[in-house]
Amino acid sequence: YEKVFCMQNEKLNNYLSLLDKWMQYFGFEQIIKDDTLGMDRIYSRYRTDIAMFGKCSTYSFVKFVERGVDGNWMRQFSSNLFEYAYNHRKGIPIGLGGSLIVYPLLITDLVSFELAAFLKSYTPKHYAAFEFPVVMDFINETLYYLETTPLWGSFYYSGFRKEVHKLYSPAAWKEISKSIKT
Repeated sequence: YEKVFCMQNEKLNNYLSLLDKWMQYFGFEQIIKDDTLGMDRIYSRYRTDIAMFGKCSTYSFVKFVERGVDGNWMRQFSSNLFEYAYNHRKGIPIGLGGSLIVYPLLITDLVSFELAAFLKSYTPKHYAAFEFPVVMDFINETLYYLETTPLWGSFYYSGFRKEVHKLYSPAAWKEISKSIKT
């Protein structure tokens, strides 16, 4: 067990180290951890975004939980992080040229059927703001998130899916690296 834990810890540290570099590549800066949140990483980006019709604050919160996460836990986790980002963001007011996107990323060893089903149906509504939770099956490096598009978000959700794949997937990082080299 100790050897498996050490290997897992090393794998997580390697992933987080690569994530730091890729998030910087995509224009995010790492925020000093707020220990009250219990996150492994927090990133933010503030930029003009034509698709969001103004200035957009994007937050990414990353946490590893080995197992035992269900839909209720994930809903609370995501909602709390959205509220934190909403209350701590700076810039133009939301809805008056400002918008907010929050990507809570949970990394776990075991994604239950119940958790996967929850992610495929969770579509919280916010005014000029979006909450798009993501779970990574760390063993298989598979991402789970909302795969459908709610009618009210049809202009945005395809972009969110593409962005979380690009931000968090080691497979996407490899493809991007190849295209940069050629």
